[in-house]
Amino acid sequence: MTSLHLTVLVLFLASSADCSPYRGHALQSVRFRNQYRPTYQFPHDELANYYENGLPEDIVDEALNSVSERLTLEDQLSGRVRGGRNAREGELPYQLRIVVSTPATVDGKRYCGGILSHLYGYQFAITAAHCLWNSTSTFIVAGDRKISGLAYEQYRDVTTWRIHEQFVGDDVSCADHDVALMFYATPFNLDYYVSPITLAKRRFLPKTVLISGWGNTISRYIGTKTSDILQVANITTTDDNYCQRFSRSLCTLTKSFCTVQRGLGDCRGDSGGAAVAKDPTDGKWYAIGIFTNILGDCGDDFHPTAFARVSDYKKWMKFKVVEHFNG
Repeated sequence: MTSLHLTVLVLFLASSADCSPYRGHALQSVRFRNQYRPTYQFPHDELANYYENGLPEDIVDEALNSVSERLTLEDQLSGRVRGGRNAREGELPYQLRIVVSTPATVDGKRYCGGILSHLYGYQFAITAAHCLWNSTSTFIVAGDRKISGLAYEQYRDVTTWRIHEQFVGDDVSCADHDVALMFYATPFNLDYYVSPITLAKRRFLPKTVLISGWGNTISRYIGTKTSDILQVANITTTDDNYCQRFSRSLCTLTKSFCTVQRGLGDCRGDSGGAAVAKDPTDGKWYAIGIFTNILGDCGDDFHPTAFARVSDYKKWMKFKVVEHFNG
């Protein structure tokens, strides 16, 4: 074989090989391969083949449609999200459990909820700022349902977190801008049990929202009784005027909405979890709130529970995501 023939053969083999960073990933269960090409650059039909189990938003929509229908049909709710019921595997794939190390508690730990989401093809987690207040380290559990059991969990250490610059609260007081983002070195592998929810595209408030968490299931004035199994419930929202009746200095609630319903509500340990709802304009489910404050007792019929409006903080989130991944 002449040197010319050898050169041609080498060039042919090189051009035939898949040397792209996508090699071997075409049908692999997702890791946001945004370090190569952000997902928003993919045509929709190509993006559908990007994930082994389907588009994340489709997985979340299907799961939430299912749990919402069942909650509507069930007359009696039981469990945690005070007054909630046990969630089933895969019903809330965006739900995160946040474990924070801090010297501020007796056992050195603080437990919160969190939201798995994505922007511009980048994956990240959301929680309440007060959850990370005075923290030394944090790790995230995705795909969890029963704390005492093992099934589909994935774990990530938080490498960087960003608390809203205007948050001036602490780990117990009501304060505005109670929002934080968390980043980790390796994206979660996405499947039916771990999948991000899309952030609200606009400011809207439905009659009910879906809430979830492992927090306290009894009145906080009685004591503490957290749930081993993830709880979920539909809860009624209240108008902004009623919510504003409970505002005070540094807790104006102008960028929040509230829920109130006897026997139902988020409680201590649920902070940072999502309030999700279906947008009537497109029939899709979105994270519209981040649980931040209890303005009285958990689940009473007078004092509301406050959620930071995702739509009001989305611009800040976009900036922080771009800053982190491209800074």
